[in-house]
Order: sequence, then structure tokens, then C-alpha cells
Amino acid sequence: NMLNNRQGRVFKPYTIKERGGVKIGIIGQGFPYVPIAHPKNLNDYNKSVSISEDWSFGIRQDDFPELIRKLREDEKVDLVVFQSHNGIEVDKKIASTIDGIDIIIGGHTHDPLPKAIEIKGKKRTIQKALAPQALEIGGTLLIQAGSHGKFLGRIDLEIKDKKIVKYNHKLYPVIANPKFIKEDPTMKKLIDDQHKPYEKKLGEKLAITDGLLYRRDTMCGTFDRLIVEAIKAEYDSEVVFSPGFRWGPTLLPGNVITVKDVYDLTAITYATVWTYDLTGEMLRNILADILDNVFNRDAYLQQGGDFSRLYGVDLVLKINIPPDANILKRIVDMKIAGKKLDLKRNYKVSIWGGTTNPKIVNNLRKSPKPRPAYEVVADYLRQTKKVKIPVPDYIKYV
Repeated sequence: NMLNNRQGRVFKPYTIKERGGVKIGIIGQGFPYVPIAHPKNLNDYNKSVSISEDWSFGIRQDDFPELIRKLREDEKVDLVVFQSHNGIEVDKKIASTIDGIDIIIGGHTHDPLPKAIEIKGKKRTIQKALAPQALEIGGTLLIQAGSHGKFLGRIDLEIKDKKIVKYNHKLYPVIANPKFIKEDPTMKKLIDDQHKPYEKKLGEKLAITDGLLYRRDTMCGTFDRLIVEAIKAEYDSEVVFSPGFRWGPTLLPGNVITVKDVYDLTAITYATVWTYDLTGEMLRNILADILDNVFNRDAYLQQGGDFSRLYGVDLVLKINIPPDANILKRIVDMKIAGKKLDLKRNYKVSIWGGTTNPKIVNNLRKSPKPRPAYEVVADYLRQTKKVKIPVPDYIKYV
């Protein structure tokens, strides 16, 4: 689904593997909204970053039937696997509308799938397996094993006449304890050699957490809250936006927070914190647009899965609105610093994580000086020494 605007497909759309005497066709699918999530050109931290210039992306659902036909009829495969970075909701829609896909191995939304859900639609007979299971959607199995090496996913299949007649799917937790999983000496040496030049910097102890720190939720997490508090402390902004990522390790109460932990949870190629003057109306419209990207009833119009994390904002939301309703209807009430949003007033707003939105770029402040979020967070922790972040509760629902 990745095209060079001058030369066509960037990569071959499928590959073929043989396992256990079964010929498997594997179709690859990259994230369809790269130009939105990662703008083509970012003037980020005094350097220009070109991520997707001259490339185009998309779901390209109309291409699937011909690829599946080619694999089954021309390549004579026994099984069609769709390896996807679409996110779970998009994959569900593909599974319920496209014939001929046996398994979807999903990604992007980092969901470990422990339980089978059967959705009515096209059907092929597949014998049920014991939990934990894949999602079964119209005869297509959808599996995803979380992220960051937390689980190893395994699926065993029995194939007859080019159909799955039986399967067993399991997620194996990857526990960093030699009692459960022995280290591979070759892999350990490879990792240690890569880390060695940076051990002192990455190992710097910044602070201790008194509570659970994580970035794993649709609307916000405790490490997300730590990030926006750190940016607020440095820039004294009325509102802070942080991107809705679900990634990185979870830190337990009592854990030391190191520079490596901060990098694991914040390091991206466009991490600079920018500060703007935005009207209340612009803020409301931006949030409504982000909410629609997360909760649009049409999965193909969802562009990620998570809502931006916020500081200084209290929201009352109505998630489920009629398909033809104005997206602003999702925001029932919005307050800044405890006061009702003033649509005409300018607010000082700090944002990181891809903020060269043409609609707001002219509102950029010349000061304070932009810095990468990971530097801001690390400095905040050095000063704070100990943190206890409660579960954020600034969003209510009706």
C-alpha cells in the first residue's frame, strides 16, 4: 500500500513462505495514514526531517481481491496471511468485508488479543480453540501480540483442502527473569555491545516513582501525565498536548526512573516541544478532530486509536454521536484551568509530537526556546527526585 508517486509500488506487495508443507502467501500492509501522523517535512529542532516525501499511502482495499486471487490461483498458496499495521478496528473491517484472508497478524494499536470474538458476516467453518484465542471474524482469524516484546504470539493450524479446520492460539508473556526464560548469550552480547558506548548516559538515575507509570490507555496514562506536567513546569503554558502513544515499559512503584526509561517512553524523531497562541475555538476544533480520528464509526476514518493527552483541560464528552452529526457534538463541555472555554480568547499552548499543522503554524511563539520532550522530562525528574502521579481524571462521559 506504499507507492512512490513516480515509480509505483515501493515494495513487492506479498511474499511466499513454506512451513510444514503448507505454502503461505503473506501480504504486507504499512500504516495507511503516514502523511497525517508523520508530516512529509518537519522543521524539527533545527533540522529538516523528510519522512514520506513523494510517497503516498492508504488502505487500498480495492487492491486486495486481485492480490488474493493472484496468490490463490497463480501462486497456488494454501493459506493467505495479511500482515498489517492498520490497527485493530481497521483490521476488523477488512476481515468482515474482504473474502479470502485466512489470518490477519495485526499491529499499530499494540493490543494483546486474549479472547475470541465472533462477528457475523461471511463464514467458513473453523473449529473453536481454547482461550486465549484470536478474534474470529467471518472466518478470518485476527491476532495481535501487544508490543515491545511483552508477549510472544503463537498460532498452530491444521489445514485441509486449503482451509483452516482447527487452530490453537496462545500469548506467552515474556518475563525478564532467568527462572522463566533463559537469556540467549549471542543475543545478550549483541545488545550489550550496542549499549556499551551509552551505558553511563542511559543509566543515569533521575528519580523514583511512588506509583505505577505507564503509557497504555485510549485517553491517558500516568506517564503521559508526567510528560505534560514536566512541559507545564518548563513552559508555564495554560494547555499542554502530548501525543497519544501506547508504548514503552511499565514502571512499578519504587522503581528508579533512568534516562533510558525516559527515552523508551518519549524518543521519536520529531519530539520538539513547540509553543503557540491558539484561540479557544481553534483548541476546541482540534480536539473535536482528534476525537473523530479515534471514535469515527467508520474504522477506515480512524487514524490511530488514542486521544491526545492533555494538561489544563477538563472535558465532558459524548463519544457516540449519530453518523451525520457535527463532530463538535462530541464535546459537551470544555474548561481551561477550571474556567469555561472562551472561544475568542488566546491561550498559551505547548505541543510535541508532530505539530507542523498548517492551520496553526502561523501562531507559533518565538519564545521560549523549543526543546525535545525527552530533555524536558529528564530535567524535570532531576529536580523532582520523587514522583507520584495519580490516574488522570480530567475526562468525564455522558
